[in-house]
Amino acid sequence: MVDLNLLPWRDRLYHSKLKRVTGWFLAGILVLTGIGWGLMQHWQQQLHTQVQRNQQLQQEVQHLRHIRPLQRVLPSPKLEIQAGERVQKTKMNRSLHIKVVTVHYAKALDLAAMIKDKTNGLLSRRGTVTVDPRTNVLWLEDHEEQLKKLLAFIKRLDIPAQQIVIEARLVNMNQESARDLGIRLGLIAPSKLGTESNTLPSNGGRLGLDLAAKPLEATAASIGLTEALWTTQRLLDVELSALESRGKAKVIASPRLVTSNQIAAVIESGEDIPYQEFSANGTTSVAFKKAVLRLQVIPQITAKHELMISLVINQDADSGKRVQGVPIISTKSIETHILMRHGQTIVLGGIYQQDHNRQNDQIPFLGDLPIIGEVFQRKQMRTRHEALLIFITPRIVGS
Repeated sequence: MVDLNLLPWRDRLYHSKLKRVTGWFLAGILVLTGIGWGLMQHWQQQLHTQVQRNQQLQQEVQHLRHIRPLQRVLPSPKLEIQAGERVQKTKMNRSLHIKVVTVHYAKALDLAAMIKDKTNGLLSRRGTVTVDPRTNVLWLEDHEEQLKKLLAFIKRLDIPAQQIVIEARLVNMNQESARDLGIRLGLIAPSKLGTESNTLPSNGGRLGLDLAAKPLEATAASIGLTEALWTTQRLLDVELSALESRGKAKVIASPRLVTSNQIAAVIESGEDIPYQEFSANGTTSVAFKKAVLRLQVIPQITAKHELMISLVINQDADSGKRVQGVPIISTKSIETHILMRHGQTIVLGGIYQQDHNRQNDQIPFLGDLPIIGEVFQRKQMRTRHEALLIFITPRIVGS
């Protein structure tokens, strides 16, 4: 097949030139576009470098580039300080309000000390607090917002303290009687001492109680501890009364103390032993030393409505000995911390006393004869071992 070009030779020449011109034009556009793109990238990089060098900020908003110094955009420390001072002046210019608060249960002096403490942040710079101890009144002066915080703080702390009644029995008895009492009241295994149980063993109505009777070789520093339910307290009273009537026990004291939460309750019974005291200039004066039985109880009510009891018991007695006229006091003490429930009875033991009595009886004249005199003599040695038992029963008032 033959392709015949029927166009005149002039038209063919025109079309050939048009193709060459179009090719050159397109090539020129491509070259210029590449050069422009390269220049644009170089220009943007140069601009970014220059902006960073001059510590300026570049922002593009609606296809427009804005270049500003950073000082105009970021606040300087000086400007921040000035702004803070202006805010503080604004607060200072606000009016102060006065509120008089009567404190009902807490001490106004204690509340004022906590309010004035700067670490609590309860008072502003212009705020003041004044106390009248006689009427237990607080005079508050501060901004309205700060007064609201102060009133909420006082309301939270000004609440009545819970009261605790502590019943104690201090009983002196010999160790055999203490051991017999423990058996009669239902002895718990020694391994259970100091532990807590929700149930007591069945003892035919007897009290589940261990009086922690120690052997004779026990030291005075040892301590026995157990617990009993408050419903058996009448049985305990009966047993102690029976022992006392037979002369086998002696109830030294049965105090009942009422104290507030975390406030110490103290009771002591004994005597002050006088002695002469000499001063450096030769004058004499009379001084006293205490020989008392002292019981200190500090109760604390826990979040679970239990009682953490801190007990300190001291039994001081006159030893009968003197050093340059000053009496020597024999001291025995127990200090312990116990977690109890309301109405439980704790029995503490471990304070022991030993008395040795020697008695010689003889027939006059015959007992003094050599060799055969012992036939007319009678010698007796008596040793008495006594233990001090402390029964503690705390109760929360209103429980």
